[in-house]
Amino acid sequence: MCDITIQDELENVLAWSSVNKLQLNLTKTKEIVFRRASVNFDVLPQHLSNVERLECVRLLGIYVDSKLSFFGTS
Repeated sequence: MCDITIQDELENVLAWSSVNKLQLNLTKTKEIVFRRASVNFDVLPQHLSNVERLECVRLLGIYVDSKLSFFGTS
């Protein structure tokens, strides 16, 4: 079995974006880790350096949290 780290995945995204003539702005990059709501303890992947980890994000006016709950902005 091969162990792939979150840093390896970020490097893959950076390489893909470079090949496709895109540039990832790491100063604006955010991370959210989705997990089951029924799990009482969390084993989270290692935190990426210089990337802020969020519990909730707003996408197109809809808030999504780390347990995949959705709610609007009413």
